[in-house]
Amino acid sequence: MFADFNFVHAKSSSYDFIASLYPLWAGFATREEATQMESKLNLFERAGGLSTSNTNTGLQWDEPYGWAPTNWMVVAGLEAYGFRADAARIAEHFDATVDAGFAADGTIREKYNVVKGNSDVKVSTGYTANVIGFGWTNAIYLKMQEISEKPVVTKVN
Repeated sequence: MFADFNFVHAKSSSYDFIASLYPLWAGFATREEATQMESKLNLFERAGGLSTSNTNTGLQWDEPYGWAPTNWMVVAGLEAYGFRADAARIAEHFDATVDAGFAADGTIREKYNVVKGNSDVKVSTGYTANVIGFGWTNAIYLKMQEISEKPVVTKVN
């Protein structure tokens, strides 16, 4: 996993955060590193998509919350490295979460509760609003549709 590095203390952060998977999206990871990152999806993958971390602090950037851009960067990265099944599964789960939120109140939101798979967001500290009609969610929802609808091709030897 990639991690933030504290130059003052000369050590990597031990806090698991979704940004550790961004090198997939950036095309920065080697094939071996990509495979290792793909094996760590369970740190963030929940029923409704990818959580921003695996620690529940009540902050909006931690579990159980997931954001369209963070989910997209990982899904697009997985797709680019050929992890089609993972990309399609996560895309489908995140879009199902957006669908559930829309079914509940007719809105598209800024962030989602990916543990519950809905738009029930109750941030206890920091920016507590869950803005309606967020453009990045709208766009990423459609891009996720494209990923989840592509056939997953597996090699047969």
